[in-house]
Amino acid sequence: SVQWVINRSTKGLGTTFVAWVLLVAVIVIGHMPAAAGTSPPRSRGADAIMGHVNELQRIADSNGGHREAGSAGHRESVEYFESVLRDAGLKVWTEPFEFLYTRSDRAELTVEGENLDLVPAAFGPSTNGTLRAPTYFLESEGCSEKEYLKVPRGSVVILDEPSGCTITEQHRFASDSGAAAALVVSTTDVPPYIWLNGAGLRDIPTAGISRRTAETIRVKQSLVSLTLEMVTERRSSVNLIAESPGSGGRVIELGAHLDSVPQGPGINDNAVSAAVLLEQAISSAQSDHEKTHRYMFWSAEEFAFAGSRSYLRNVDNPERVSAYINLEMLAAPNSGYFYARNDGSVQSRIIEDAIIEGYSQRGIQPARDTNEIPRSDDSSYQEAGIPTGGIW
Repeated sequence: SVQWVINRSTKGLGTTFVAWVLLVAVIVIGHMPAAAGTSPPRSRGADAIMGHVNELQRIADSNGGHREAGSAGHRESVEYFESVLRDAGLKVWTEPFEFLYTRSDRAELTVEGENLDLVPAAFGPSTNGTLRAPTYFLESEGCSEKEYLKVPRGSVVILDEPSGCTITEQHRFASDSGAAAALVVSTTDVPPYIWLNGAGLRDIPTAGISRRTAETIRVKQSLVSLTLEMVTERRSSVNLIAESPGSGGRVIELGAHLDSVPQGPGINDNAVSAAVLLEQAISSAQSDHEKTHRYMFWSAEEFAFAGSRSYLRNVDNPERVSAYINLEMLAAPNSGYFYARNDGSVQSRIIEDAIIEGYSQRGIQPARDTNEIPRSDDSSYQEAGIPTGGIW
């Protein structure tokens, strides 16, 4: 059985910050009865969760406005969570790892002196100064090499965000075409966030832009000026792990990433989820359960899930892990109600059914996340063949 405690958490979240926080109370995958005399643990509620969130905001404010992996802000976040978990009586440890870090030191896009919005692609190259070039709008989706035959060499090719391929594939074709840079247009007024995995013959600077920016460029029909100063380097960080031992030999792992993006404190993504998981861990610390509960506070999720991938490469006896449950962006001013895509296993379906049931108890009809692109640490577990589920 899978038991969920659902806390309505509008109180104390601000007039525009309205969301439901779903708190996992007891998660037991398999067909076994609850231990005699046990009951679901009691959470201290939304006020306690927001206390952790406020502390993470304070840490970010004291460390350059962010808590990115490998930074002082992330280290303080780990120290705070570690202290709370130890005080609750949990077994706690950290696991160090290295990862490939990327950030933008400067990102500017202008046309006729007007500054336009953009988000540089993670792991992309720099422009080596300011690139001033004509633009070329690719009118097709750009998912095959032949679509780029007419792209002028040295131009900035402008592509629509694709549905039939990945942006990485578009980037490879654009790089091989002789274009000097690529701009990928969002379907909305928010530029897309792009990760690059390398191109073909050449690797060209790439950024995401909004639909509004694309229309401005099209109307003005002028040269654009693009400046991207990117930093890519090896860094070190740690995953924080806490454990509540069970009486049997199997393990349930629940995770949320504790790092933020380089650009901000990461409160929606993913401080709220980490705070919910922290409360779940300390609320159930003294509960009896058959399976070991292991709480994973990941680092470097924002850098291709480096923390969870490192853990799964090095963990002893991964076959002991029955399932992994991922909490990602549980609250925001514009919340939707989503659950992660089912991987087809029995355990994954049990988790999915429990999430749907938990929402339905509050009169909410959730939607399945149909995005096929890996977007959080559950993808690391899917690659390792471990059943997953989770909430967005």
